[in-house]
This record gives sequence, C-alpha cells and structure tokens, in this order.
Amino acid sequence: MTTTNETANTAPVNDQTIAAMDAAVAAAKARKDAKKAGASAPGAEGASTETNATASKRKVFTPEERAAKLAGIEADRAARKEKRTSERTAKQAATAATRAPAHMKKVQKAAEALGTLSETAQAIFGEATSSLSTAEVQALASHLQHHARVQATSAALEVKLEVGQTVTIVTGDQRYIGKEGKLTKVNRLRCYVAFDGQDKPGYFFTSDVKVTAAAPAAEIATETPSTESAAPEAPASSDAAAA
Repeated sequence: MTTTNETANTAPVNDQTIAAMDAAVAAAKARKDAKKAGASAPGAEGASTETNATASKRKVFTPEERAAKLAGIEADRAARKEKRTSERTAKQAATAATRAPAHMKKVQKAAEALGTLSETAQAIFGEATSSLSTAEVQALASHLQHHARVQATSAALEVKLEVGQTVTIVTGDQRYIGKEGKLTKVNRLRCYVAFDGQDKPGYFFTSDVKVTAAAPAAEIATETPSTESAAPEAPASSDAAAA
C-alpha cells in the first residue's frame, strides 16, 4: 500500500526530467575537463616548479649539524653571561674600594670635631703616634685628658661669673671655640651658655669662657651660685661629660 508521503515525493519521469539530468552530467564533465586543462597549463606548471625550487633551497640539517649549532648558541650565551658577571664584579669591587667601612663613620665624625693643632703640638703628636705602641698611646691620652681636666678645674676655682654676662668660648669643646653666648646659669665650676640658633645651652667649665660684656643690671643673679652637686643637663664636650 502506497502512503500519502511517498505519493507526494515521487515525481513522474518524463522527457524534461531526463534532459535536465543529461545537462547536469554534461556540466560536471565540463568542469572536470576544465580543471585538468588548467593544471596542465604553462603558467600553472611554472608556479609548481617555483614552489618545488623554493622547497629545494631550504637546507635540511643533519642531527650532527643541529647539535653543533645548538652547542654554538649555548657557548655564545655562556660567554656573554661570563662577561656580564665579570663587569658587575669589577664595578662592585671599585665601589667597595672607594667606600669607607660602616664602622668607621663614627670615627670620621669624631675626627671632624677635633681642633687644629699648632706646629709644635702636631710634631709632638706625630712623634708619639709613630714611636709608641697602641697601649702606650692610649695611656698617654688618658694622662693628657686628666691633666687638662686638672688645669680646667683649677682655673675654674679662680673665675667669678654672673648670669646674664656675654662670654666667648676660648677652650673646651672645639665646636664652640670662638662662639659668643650668654650665661644662663652659673655653678661653682660649671656654667650654662645659651647660643643664638641653638635650643639647648652648652655646658662648660667656667674657665672655658671669657667675659666679653657685663650682664645688664636687671639680669644680675641675686642668689649665691649653687654648688657643683647639681647634675648637668646638656654636656657640650667630652671633658664636660666626663666631669
């Protein structure tokens, strides 16, 4: 029994249908012939020959040649790396040679605070440092420091100062020598001197200062100088700190 769909999809075969089929076959055959003709044309053959020639120019490396080429690349890379390393090492060595050790910064700072020696003092210093051992130099320095303190203490006992006087620093801490300030407190052996542009006053032996101007009448201290039992607040020099 024939269904409705099969009846609808079945077309009658007639002369027109056969003619259309023949035309389609002929067109397909013509396309196939045209493709064969194009492949055998002179231009197509030249393009194919050029492609083959280009392919033939590419060098095919053997495994040994590839290994040798890779070895050359690695050797060149290693040489360039070694050059960079040597240049960096040389640069670091040059920098280290011109840079002072970190622990010497304090020593250099202390040296900058030293005063200038006279020719006689410089000759004695050179003789002592060149002929004595380190221990002897240290012992000598301790004796000199003690002697300087004895002199400063003895001289301070003879000095009479008043608060408000203008003084000039003549001995003691080298950073202050030549500076002028005003006395703000006077003890038996020590005194405080205020300087312009400095928040804290300096602390000196009374023998370290020289009066350059008397105190105004309103600023003359009415109380007697205090004893040396008062603890110093801001030592201005190593000698003053030791005292």
